Amino acid sequence: MKTSQKQHVCGSTSVQTINAPLPLVWSIVRRFDNPKTYKQFVKTCELRSGDGGKGSVREVTVVSDLPASFSLERLDELDDESHVMVISIIGGDHRLVNYRSKTMVFVAAEEETVVAGAEGEKIHRGQLTPVKF
Repeated sequence: MKTSQKQHVCGSTSVQTINAPLPLVWSIVRRFDNPKTYKQFVKTCELRSGDGGKGSVREVTVVSDLPASFSLERLDELDDESHVMVISIIGGDHRLVNYRSKTMVFVAAEEETVVAGAEGEKIHRGQLTPVKF
């Protein structure tokens, strides 16, 4: 994790290699309305507005061992050609401020697909909140 007190920004990157074809992996990851299929910390997800496409807003409730119970998230970008999804957290009962998550899916080798997530947030009042993927 990189931290810069001067800019009050932190970030992290997670990479996971999956032994499956890219079209299958992307069909699961791109589902803004159903993150529970691949994010273990998600308890429930409900679309608040939109149809699951760009601009849609969802409310995600998370498992009880995290320092929050829910998050409001907006889908800022969904590119089916480049296999990129960008989400911003716009509310919730946590200290994440100006938080964005960018997920990219690409082929690393035959039959292997990589899911890479880059996440970051601004530090709120000098306190760093853990970022998980």
